[in-house]
This record gives sequence, C-alpha cells and structure tokens, in this order.
Amino acid sequence: MDAMQYCDKVNRQLVGFKAGVYDILLKMDGLTEAEKSVYTAPIKDLKGIIAELEAGLAALKNACPADWSPEKAAIDTQMEDLSATLLQLAAKIKVSVPDTTSWT
Repeated sequence: MDAMQYCDKVNRQLVGFKAGVYDILLKMDGLTEAEKSVYTAPIKDLKGIIAELEAGLAALKNACPADWSPEKAAIDTQMEDLSATLLQLAAKIKVSVPDTTSWT
C-alpha cells in the first residue's frame, strides 16, 4: 500500500469516527448542564485528536516521502487513541458508534 492509498483508507475511517462524535453530541443535547460538563473534556480530546490526524494526513499527502513509516506509525497510534477514547465515551453516554478500524 502506498502513502496515498493509506491516507484514503484512514480518511474513510476518520469519517466514521466523526459520525460517532456527532452522534455523541446529539445525545448530549438531551442532558442537563451538569451531565454535559462530565463529557466536555473527553469531547475536546476527541476533537483535538481528529484535528491532529487531519493535519498529519494532509502533510503526508503533500510530502509523499519515500519512507513514510514514521508518519504511518504516528497516525496509527492516533487512530488507536481516537478509537479507544470514542468507544469509551460512547459506552458511558450509551451511544452506538461504528468500529471503523476494520473499514478498508
């Protein structure tokens, strides 16, 4: 798999993760302010991870280095962090989100 194919695959997975965050935000609309405050920090973390991933993918696509294994390793780690954080938050707020890590 070359860098462009990899970026396309991760972008597809990222779309699913963003949908999961959106579903959580919709569910939070029905919560009290006190309940919402519990989830503010994890949501901020998720948005930060997503922003970092988008920046990393854009940089990888633009640079397209011959050896992109360091970038791949960093992105894979961020995707794992995003998945774990999203699934934990979804379980707490009782929202079902897709596991996009198996999407190709």
